[in-house]
Amino acid sequence: MQGPKADDVANGDEEERFETGVRRSALDFVQHDKNADKMLDYDEYCALVREREEARGGHTDEELRLRFDDLDEGKTGRVSLHSYIRASLREALSRSATRVIDLFRLWDEDGSGTIERKEFRRAIRALGFDFFANNAEIDLVFDDFDIDGSGKLEYKELNTMLRQGQSVRLADELLNGAAGAIVKESKNVHRLRKHRSRAVRSVLPSTVILHADGSRSVVEQLRDIVKDNWIRVIDLFRSWDEDGDGLIDRGEFRKAIAALGFEASREHIDAVFAPFDIDGSGKI
Repeated sequence: MQGPKADDVANGDEEERFETGVRRSALDFVQHDKNADKMLDYDEYCALVREREEARGGHTDEELRLRFDDLDEGKTGRVSLHSYIRASLREALSRSATRVIDLFRLWDEDGSGTIERKEFRRAIRALGFDFFANNAEIDLVFDDFDIDGSGKLEYKELNTMLRQGQSVRLADELLNGAAGAIVKESKNVHRLRKHRSRAVRSVLPSTVILHADGSRSVVEQLRDIVKDNWIRVIDLFRSWDEDGDGLIDRGEFRKAIAALGFEASREHIDAVFAPFDIDGSGKI
């Protein structure tokens, strides 16, 4: 297993422990699943979100519908338990100072360098889903995370699927149960990279654009973007760190800047990179 080159901190401001966040989500599901069918319909989901996020202010019907549709992958009009578990893991990670590598080491009980299916089941049950999630439901989450279909989770798989957030979507042919075997071929690697690149601006509104010919520097514009859009710097960092190694190299920085509409030469973008690269290592 190849570990991260730097701490993969998901959130510099520790609002709650990862375990606490997931257990709270598990309890919320049970309380709002009124007919105990292990599904949340739209009304149940809206009630859950409004109650849990009351302190953050109200949500419009449009916002709630978008969030519901994102979790309703099968377009059945209901959020499945396995989709909810996956989202709960990601949300709890984003709201804590837990590193993915810490979770990986904890869940890798035998120290083999991979997480086996049975180890993943025990980990999920220990996080509060023990009394209503069965093996089959937890296995669906495992299969989502097991990108190469090996039956074991490597660090990079877990890191990719947990840290990239809901904006990550595998191509249809890579989803569990799709026609054909999932193998590590160059075309599949390309597809994964393509989908990861779409996450570059996933934490920012589509209207956000950097201006190369503006009166203000790119650094100043980035500061304003973070402030005006209520974006945590760590969230922006995570969306730019494509390979999940805890560092942003020049190539990742160029892609991120280009995705924000900054059209300039490679040399110009590298000049923008320099002030951030304080130690001159070529990585942020």
